[in-house]
Amino acid sequence: MKSETSLCFGILISIFYFGVRIDATTKTVQDTNDFNNEKFELLLKRLEHVERRNDEMERRMEMMAADFREKEKALNDRIAELEKLNEKLRNYENDNHVTDERFDNALDDSDNVTDETNGRDAVKKQTRTIRSGSRLARSAQSEVAFFATVTQHDVYNLGVNQNIVFDHAVTNTGNAFHNIHGIFTAPVAGTYVLCATVAGLSVSNDQTYYAHFDVNGKYVAKFITHPYRQATQMIILKLQAGDDVSVKNTRAEYGILGAMYTSFSGFLLYQDFGSSVNIVGK
Repeated sequence: MKSETSLCFGILISIFYFGVRIDATTKTVQDTNDFNNEKFELLLKRLEHVERRNDEMERRMEMMAADFREKEKALNDRIAELEKLNEKLRNYENDNHVTDERFDNALDDSDNVTDETNGRDAVKKQTRTIRSGSRLARSAQSEVAFFATVTQHDVYNLGVNQNIVFDHAVTNTGNAFHNIHGIFTAPVAGTYVLCATVAGLSVSNDQTYYAHFDVNGKYVAKFITHPYRQATQMIILKLQAGDDVSVKNTRAEYGILGAMYTSFSGFLLYQDFGSSVNIVGK
């Protein structure tokens, strides 16, 4: 009887000890599951944050692309209008050229006729010289046009008054644009149409980008924009042969977005025949 009691007591002790071990194991498994669940939730939150940032970036890029297309269309329309105006000017000059030839021929024919006084002969010769000089100036009409872009993706840490280097010259009729320095040098005196678009890439707390048109070291027009936004200025200037025009960064440690989002273009609208017809670089 005593042995049976001891045996029952031993069995109860074993069952109790086994139950305690099961509880401890269950608690450990539960703690591990809780830790894994917390870690999974944290990773899930990070993934959602990254997805939101990606969606926001895609929206910004779509807005920037739409803005660029709109400004590009406006610029192309403006250039087309100016080209039509330039074509009318060339037609007008060609018409006047024909008129000058007829006038000169009439004067040449009249030279064979004896005039009443020597004064009339002097007037005819002087008039013929003026007309011939005008025709010579028109024949020296220069063709100047350029379009260049920044092909590097991003340009950081620009200095104060540092030229923006538009390294890829798509069009450079007349070779007046220098893509190594980002400078346009007027080859002849005249009226020029110039246009630039800059895309901001500010790296400071200001989050605003500033640039300006520069002519021979003087401000002419200013740009203000924001990261992944573009600003465009079109200016019309009367330049002398040898004048330098560039687009400069205004504040230190700022940058621009490249990849052809930033560009510089221009062309000669009217040549000034009232001054010397010498062409720079010819």
